[in-house]
Amino acid sequence: MQNPICLSTGSVHEFVPDFNERITKVREFKPDGVEICLARPTELLGFEITSENLKYLLGLEFVSIHAPVIDITYRNDELSRKVLAKVEKLSQQIGARNVVFHRKEMEDPQILNDYNFIASLENLDFRSPGCMQNVAEVEKELAKDNNLKLTFDFAHAFSIDPNSISSFVKEFRDKIVEFHVAFLDQDTSGRPSYHWFLYKNDSEQIRSFLKFLDNPNIPIVIESTAAEPEEMSWLGEEIEYLREI
Repeated sequence: MQNPICLSTGSVHEFVPDFNERITKVREFKPDGVEICLARPTELLGFEITSENLKYLLGLEFVSIHAPVIDITYRNDELSRKVLAKVEKLSQQIGARNVVFHRKEMEDPQILNDYNFIASLENLDFRSPGCMQNVAEVEKELAKDNNLKLTFDFAHAFSIDPNSISSFVKEFRDKIVEFHVAFLDQDTSGRPSYHWFLYKNDSEQIRSFLKFLDNPNIPIVIESTAAEPEEMSWLGEEIEYLREI
C-alpha cells in the first residue's frame, strides 16, 4: 500500500500508563506518523508533551489526535470547553492534521467551529446502531457542516458490512482525512480489546477490502492493540503487512 503507515499510541495503552512513554514506544517501529489517543478528559487535560517527543512528532509525515470519547458529552459546558481548548492548544503545538471525534459523544458538533483545528467524525461499529454506521448516516452528518472531515474506520465498517467499504471510500473520497485499521473481533474472550491484528487474521477477503484504502495521500493509522509487552513486536509485523499489500 502506498499510504503513509502510522501508529496510534492506544496500541500500547494496556501496559504503558504514561502517555509520553507511549509515544516513545511506538516510535521504535519507525511509523510514518503517530496518532495521540487520549480517551478520557482527565488524560488530555493532564497531558504535557516532552520536548523530545515534540521534536519527534514535528518531524513526522502525519500527526493526529483522537479526542476523548469516555466520560464526556460535547456540549456548551465547562468541561467541553476545557477539553476543546486543550485539544486546540495541543493540535497547534504538534502540527496535528486531524482531530478525531465520535458522533455519539457529541450533543452538537457545531461547537467544534469555535476552535482552530481540523475535526473529523468517525464511522462507528456494530455497537452503535443508527449512529454513522452506513454511508447514508455518515452523509447526513457531514452535510450539516462542510468543515467536518471523515475518519474512515475499516474495522468498524467491516464489522457491519464489508461490502460497504468500497462505497464509503468512493462516496467520501474528498472528505476522508485518514483511515483507521485493525481487525475487529466481536468475540473478545481472552482479549482486552476489540482492536486485534489484521496480519493475524489474514485472508484473501481482508486483503481485497484493504486494497480499497490504497491512496498515497491518505494516511493509515493502525489501532491494533498489544495486550502485553511480549506482543509489541506484532506492531512492526502489522506495519509490514500493510506495506506489502
